[in-house]
Amino acid sequence: MINAGFKHQLSGEIEKKRSHLCIGLDTDYQKLPKKIKAKSISSSIFNFNKKIIDETNDLVVAYKINLVFYLAYGLEGWKALKKTTKYIKQKYPQIKLIAECKRTEIGWCAKMAIKELFGKLQFDASNIMPWYGEESVAEYRNLKGKALFVICHDTNISATEIQDIALKNNQKMYEYVTGLVANKWNKTGNVLIEAALTYPQVLRRIVQIGGNNQFYLVVGLGSQGGEISDLKIFKNKKNFIVSASRSIIYASSPRKQAEKYRQEIEAAI
Repeated sequence: MINAGFKHQLSGEIEKKRSHLCIGLDTDYQKLPKKIKAKSISSSIFNFNKKIIDETNDLVVAYKINLVFYLAYGLEGWKALKKTTKYIKQKYPQIKLIAECKRTEIGWCAKMAIKELFGKLQFDASNIMPWYGEESVAEYRNLKGKALFVICHDTNISATEIQDIALKNNQKMYEYVTGLVANKWNKTGNVLIEAALTYPQVLRRIVQIGGNNQFYLVVGLGSQGGEISDLKIFKNKKNFIVSASRSIIYASSPRKQAEKYRQEIEAAI
């Protein structure tokens, strides 16, 4: 069964908006300006998010939400998260919504994660770790219009301790995982790849292995140090998005920063 609707819809939005930008709504209540803080944590976080969404929706093709920034505040954070996802899906339904939660589950637990992420919270995609093997993606593949991004290489410094380990055939671990995703796990067209802009040579190798039929979520732009110039490997392609979070949402003008990134990304490719 081919289930590539998510990928095709996102590629269409990229072409329509001439944008590959995804904004991460990693909103930390403690960092909000005093004038934004209302009587409740949930209202404060939602109002902050709403302002960014209303300012940037024409510049982006996706929003990515890291759940830990919300669930750390308990029920108040949950309310803010649910209000944010509901607002995006109701007012800007063409924009894809990605859960940054690394919620890797199998079997019955995966079914519960699906109810949470794709049901209650209305996400279109989630990222996962590949540790459980193909069972990590099995329950998700037939969800119409939904997708998974398998983390093949992450942005952090110590990621290399495991992800760059050389196997007996001299492949790196991340190369092996990328091959599994592209050649075995992605049977339905909605098991996609997440990789890091902070490791440009690794990103290049992942794209070589994954090929043009894959779709890539590239993370690490902005505060984590990824360079837009390293996106040239995607020249003339529409099969990727680039995520930036803190460098946009805490900028003096989120719209100006988002537009700057959008233009620079388009110029690089």
